[in-house]
Amino acid sequence: MRDLEEIVAYEGEHTALDFKAKPYSREGFADFLKDVMSMANADIVGVRRIVMGVKLKRDGSRELISIRPTALLDSASYEQLVHENIEPPISLALKLFEHQGCQLAAFEITNCDNSPYMMRKDFGNLRRGEAFVRKGTHQHRMTRQDIERIISAQAAQGSVPDDAVSMEFPGGDVCDLKALPQDYQLPSERAAQRIRKIIADRERDLIAEGVAQLQKTLFSIPTPRLGPVPYEKRSIEVLRQNLENMEETYAEDDMYDLLEEQANRVNVRLLNSGDRYIEDTTLRLQFKAVEGLLVSERVMPRPAAGHSLAAIARLEEHQENIWANQRYPTVLRAGDDVTVEACIGNLKHLLPIEAFDEPLRITAVPKLVGQEIPVECVLLARNLRRPIIQALKFRVVPDT
Repeated sequence: MRDLEEIVAYEGEHTALDFKAKPYSREGFADFLKDVMSMANADIVGVRRIVMGVKLKRDGSRELISIRPTALLDSASYEQLVHENIEPPISLALKLFEHQGCQLAAFEITNCDNSPYMMRKDFGNLRRGEAFVRKGTHQHRMTRQDIERIISAQAAQGSVPDDAVSMEFPGGDVCDLKALPQDYQLPSERAAQRIRKIIADRERDLIAEGVAQLQKTLFSIPTPRLGPVPYEKRSIEVLRQNLENMEETYAEDDMYDLLEEQANRVNVRLLNSGDRYIEDTTLRLQFKAVEGLLVSERVMPRPAAGHSLAAIARLEEHQENIWANQRYPTVLRAGDDVTVEACIGNLKHLLPIEAFDEPLRITAVPKLVGQEIPVECVLLARNLRRPIIQALKFRVVPDT
């Protein structure tokens, strides 16, 4: 951390360096995003830093103000805040260091070679599409001239033509989503139906055979030593209690069946037909949230078994689910908009790939059959002159 100590001791503020007397509060996160974006858009080469715990005075001297650890979030939280609100992705790291007995902190912003960086969505007083740039010690809203400068610099580095990349679903520009069957029932609904039938049969037997005979028959059935007692071997009173708790009991089963077993697997195929790699590629799908179109934010785990032996046997399956979620695309919701994003890395030329390492899960209810949902497919990359945008769509079709 010697570099940071020397910066605090000898350097003044400039385009790549900003001092803050105290950390950003939660109420000041909009200022934090604006500062990071401005730094990332600055027309300089190298690392940009925001150092906290340094108060500059009018006479040029500086006062060090030690930062309490509780005043800061962890580095991953700040990275997530930037990732969710600024596009394209920015490399950000939080570093803690000590200088002259004071605990200080600094944000380091690196690899800022994919500008312009701008707001992905509204946050506080910042609006989607806004962009700011730091010049000297001041921030300015980006102008057309600033953007033209960036485009010219990227073109000089050898950018990839817009038509070098094709993006489509495996079936072309349209992805058919099979709707749930008209007679689909959740596991909780099927279980409730089964319990009601057992209760009805029992009550009919009570009338036909008499209570004593029925009790004798029931108590003659051995109870299994492992696992839950089957519904057929439970009393009417217990079954009625089960009915009251059905939704809670089957919550995991319902989510797994609806968002995993019944879900459509969706992916996007990319082909770079150019003569060079497309660097630091990010793919984004954007579409409107539609009632009845369920987009899973993760790969749902299979519900836990009813007894320990089966649970132990499924440990490997649990680990596979963790791995699947690490490869699953990021799903974000903001108002009526759904955004699905995956960082692909370098897109090799003439080698078709699927954008999502783990396919996106989408479930459609029957009432959506026949509807088409426009999808904007956006490809961002370091050496693209501008994002490549392709119009695609989902089409909901009957389950056959």
